[in-house]
Amino acid sequence: MNMTFKIDIDRKKIEAIRCYLPDGNVEQLLHEEITKAANSAVDKLYNRNVPKKVQEFLRKTSEQKAVRKKKEDMPDE
Repeated sequence: MNMTFKIDIDRKKIEAIRCYLPDGNVEQLLHEEITKAANSAVDKLYNRNVPKKVQEFLRKTSEQKAVRKKKEDMPDE
C-alpha cells in the first residue's frame, strides 16, 4: 500500500548532503531511508496495538494464501 505524507525537510541540509554525495542520487537515498523508518514505525504500532491473537490469525491466513497460490502456479504433472 502506498501512502503519501507531507514531510518538512531542511533544504540547507539537503544541499549539504548533495555537496558530500556529488555522485549519489540524494532523492533516492532519502526515499530509501524514509521508507525504512516508515516500515519500522508501522511494525512498532502493529505490534503494540493489534492483539497477538489477531496477528497470529493474519499470519496464518497469509501463509494459507501463499500455499494456495503456489499450488495454482505449479504446472499439472
